Amino acid sequence: MSSPESTARVSLVLVLVLLVAVAGAAYYFGLPEPLENAIGQAMEHLAAATAVQNWMLYLLVSTSLPALVLLGKLVFGRRPGFLDYTNDRFLGLTWRWRYRRFGRPDVPWAYCSVCDTALIYNSEGDGGRMRTVLTCETCDRTVLQHEGDAQYLAAKILRQIERRIRTGEWQTAVRS
Repeated sequence: MSSPESTARVSLVLVLVLLVAVAGAAYYFGLPEPLENAIGQAMEHLAAATAVQNWMLYLLVSTSLPALVLLGKLVFGRRPGFLDYTNDRFLGLTWRWRYRRFGRPDVPWAYCSVCDTALIYNSEGDGGRMRTVLTCETCDRTVLQHEGDAQYLAAKILRQIERRIRTGEWQTAVRS
Protein backbone atom coordinates (compact mmCIF):
# COMPACT_ATOMS: atom_id res chain seq x y z
CA MET A 1 0.00 0.00 0.00
CA SER A 2 1.35 3.43 -0.89
CA SER A 3 1.76 6.19 1.64
CA PRO A 4 -0.22 9.45 1.47
CA GLU A 5 2.99 11.36 0.79
CA SER A 6 3.89 9.28 -2.26
CA THR A 7 0.31 9.48 -3.55
CA ALA A 8 0.44 13.28 -3.28
CA ARG A 9 3.74 13.39 -5.17
CA VAL A 10 2.44 11.16 -7.93
CA SER A 11 -0.73 13.26 -8.24
CA LEU A 12 1.25 16.48 -8.48
CA VAL A 13 3.61 15.06 -11.10
CA LEU A 14 0.67 13.78 -13.14
CA VAL A 15 -1.06 17.19 -13.06
CA LEU A 16 2.14 18.97 -14.09
CA VAL A 17 2.83 16.49 -16.91
CA LEU A 18 -0.75 16.88 -18.13
CA LEU A 19 -0.49 20.68 -18.12
CA VAL A 20 2.81 20.62 -20.01
CA ALA A 21 1.41 18.09 -22.51
CA VAL A 22 -1.70 20.17 -23.16
CA ALA A 23 0.35 23.35 -23.51
CA GLY A 24 2.79 21.61 -25.86
CA ALA A 25 -0.04 20.18 -27.95
CA ALA A 26 -1.63 23.60 -28.16
CA TYR A 27 1.61 25.12 -29.37
CA TYR A 28 2.54 22.34 -31.80
CA PHE A 29 -0.85 21.39 -33.28
CA GLY A 30 -2.54 24.76 -32.96
CA LEU A 31 -5.57 23.76 -30.95
CA PRO A 32 -8.87 25.60 -31.48
CA GLU A 33 -8.71 29.22 -30.40
CA PRO A 34 -11.14 28.95 -27.41
CA LEU A 35 -9.08 26.12 -25.94
CA GLU A 36 -5.83 27.96 -26.65
CA ASN A 37 -7.24 31.04 -24.92
CA ALA A 38 -8.31 28.98 -21.90
CA ILE A 39 -4.86 27.43 -21.64
CA GLY A 40 -3.24 30.83 -21.97
CA GLN A 41 -5.43 32.26 -19.22
CA ALA A 42 -4.66 29.28 -16.98
CA MET A 43 -0.93 29.76 -17.55
CA GLU A 44 -1.23 33.50 -16.82
CA HIS A 45 -3.14 32.69 -13.63
CA LEU A 46 -0.46 30.23 -12.52
CA ALA A 47 2.28 32.74 -13.20
CA ALA A 48 0.44 35.66 -11.60
CA ALA A 49 1.73 36.88 -8.27
CA THR A 50 -0.13 37.44 -5.06
CA ALA A 51 1.91 37.25 -1.89
CA VAL A 52 3.34 34.12 -3.52
CA GLN A 53 2.91 32.89 -7.06
CA ASN A 54 -0.30 30.96 -7.60
CA TRP A 55 1.48 27.78 -8.67
CA MET A 56 3.36 27.80 -5.35
CA LEU A 57 0.07 28.21 -3.51
CA TYR A 58 -1.47 25.22 -5.35
CA LEU A 59 1.64 23.17 -4.71
CA LEU A 60 1.46 24.01 -1.02
CA VAL A 61 -2.24 23.12 -0.80
CA SER A 62 -1.87 19.87 -2.75
CA THR A 63 0.92 18.65 -0.48
CA SER A 64 -0.76 19.88 2.72
CA LEU A 65 -4.08 18.10 2.31
CA PRO A 66 -2.69 14.54 2.55
CA ALA A 67 -0.64 15.59 5.56
CA LEU A 68 -3.76 17.00 7.25
CA VAL A 69 -5.69 13.79 6.55
CA LEU A 70 -2.84 11.73 8.02
CA LEU A 71 -2.68 14.00 11.06
CA GLY A 72 -6.45 13.62 11.55
CA LYS A 73 -6.14 9.83 11.46
CA LEU A 74 -3.35 9.93 14.02
CA VAL A 75 -5.24 12.26 16.36
CA PHE A 76 -8.66 10.67 16.14
CA GLY A 77 -7.60 7.12 15.28
CA ARG A 78 -9.78 4.28 14.09
CA ARG A 79 -12.25 2.94 16.58
CA PRO A 80 -12.31 -0.85 16.71
CA GLY A 81 -15.31 -2.67 15.26
CA PHE A 82 -16.70 -6.01 16.36
CA LEU A 83 -14.65 -7.74 13.62
CA ASP A 84 -11.58 -6.86 15.73
CA TYR A 85 -13.05 -9.09 18.47
CA THR A 86 -11.26 -12.36 17.64
CA ASN A 87 -10.41 -13.85 21.04
CA ASP A 88 -11.82 -14.01 24.55
CA ARG A 89 -11.85 -16.14 27.68
CA PHE A 90 -14.66 -18.64 28.30
CA LEU A 91 -14.67 -21.57 30.71
CA GLY A 92 -11.24 -20.50 31.95
CA LEU A 93 -9.63 -20.88 28.51
CA THR A 94 -8.59 -18.53 25.72
CA TRP A 95 -10.70 -19.01 22.59
CA ARG A 96 -9.83 -17.65 19.15
CA TRP A 97 -11.88 -17.44 15.97
CA ARG A 98 -12.16 -15.74 12.59
CA TYR A 99 -15.15 -14.32 10.81
CA ARG A 100 -16.87 -15.79 7.78
CA ARG A 101 -18.91 -13.86 5.28
CA PHE A 102 -21.38 -11.33 6.59
CA GLY A 103 -19.58 -11.04 9.94
CA ARG A 104 -20.52 -14.45 11.34
CA PRO A 105 -17.89 -15.92 13.70
CA ASP A 106 -16.37 -19.18 12.50
CA VAL A 107 -15.77 -22.21 14.73
CA PRO A 108 -13.78 -21.08 17.79
CA TRP A 109 -10.74 -23.02 18.97
CA ALA A 110 -9.44 -23.27 22.54
CA TYR A 111 -5.83 -22.55 23.55
CA CYS A 112 -3.91 -23.51 26.66
CA SER A 113 -3.84 -20.67 29.19
CA VAL A 114 -0.30 -21.66 30.26
CA CYS A 115 1.60 -22.17 26.98
CA ASP A 116 -0.85 -20.85 24.35
CA THR A 117 -0.89 -24.14 22.39
CA ALA A 118 -4.02 -25.11 20.44
CA LEU A 119 -5.80 -27.77 22.48
CA ILE A 120 -6.69 -31.29 21.35
CA TYR A 121 -10.39 -32.22 21.48
CA ASN A 122 -11.43 -35.77 22.41
CA SER A 123 -15.08 -36.79 22.73
CA GLU A 124 -15.64 -39.70 25.10
CA GLY A 125 -18.60 -41.74 26.23
CA ASP A 126 -21.41 -43.76 24.78
CA GLY A 127 -24.37 -42.42 22.83
CA GLY A 128 -26.20 -41.32 26.01
CA ARG A 129 -23.62 -39.28 27.98
CA MET A 130 -20.91 -37.69 25.91
CA ARG A 131 -18.20 -35.44 27.23
CA THR A 132 -15.40 -33.53 25.55
CA VAL A 133 -11.91 -33.54 27.03
CA LEU A 134 -9.49 -30.80 25.99
CA THR A 135 -5.83 -31.61 26.49
CA CYS A 136 -2.62 -29.68 25.96
CA GLU A 137 0.07 -31.79 24.33
CA THR A 138 2.80 -29.29 25.31
CA CYS A 139 1.93 -29.19 29.02
CA ASP A 140 0.79 -32.84 28.93
CA ARG A 141 -2.32 -32.17 30.97
CA THR A 142 -6.10 -32.21 30.73
CA VAL A 143 -7.30 -28.63 30.64
CA LEU A 144 -11.08 -28.99 30.48
CA GLN A 145 -13.74 -31.71 30.74
CA HIS A 146 -17.13 -30.59 29.48
CA GLU A 147 -20.47 -32.36 29.14
CA GLY A 148 -21.51 -32.93 25.52
CA ASP A 149 -19.57 -33.60 22.34
CA ALA A 150 -17.11 -31.22 20.66
CA GLN A 151 -19.83 -29.74 18.41
CA TYR A 152 -21.94 -28.86 21.44
CA LEU A 153 -18.96 -27.20 23.14
CA ALA A 154 -18.12 -25.15 20.02
CA ALA A 155 -21.78 -24.14 19.64
CA LYS A 156 -21.89 -23.08 23.30
CA ILE A 157 -18.84 -20.84 22.84
CA LEU A 158 -20.31 -19.42 19.60
CA ARG A 159 -23.48 -18.48 21.48
CA GLN A 160 -21.38 -16.63 24.06
CA ILE A 161 -19.43 -14.82 21.33
CA GLU A 162 -22.63 -13.77 19.56
CA ARG A 163 -24.17 -12.66 22.87
CA ARG A 164 -21.16 -10.46 23.65
CA ILE A 165 -21.29 -8.95 20.17
CA ARG A 166 -25.03 -8.30 20.50
CA THR A 167 -24.74 -6.71 23.96
CA GLY A 168 -21.56 -4.73 23.25
CA GLU A 169 -19.51 -6.62 25.88
CA TRP A 170 -16.96 -7.44 23.14
CA GLN A 171 -15.56 -3.90 23.49
CA THR A 172 -14.02 -4.64 26.89
CA ALA A 173 -12.27 -7.73 25.48
CA VAL A 174 -10.83 -5.75 22.55
CA ARG A 175 -9.50 -2.99 24.84
CA SER A 176 -7.75 -5.40 27.23
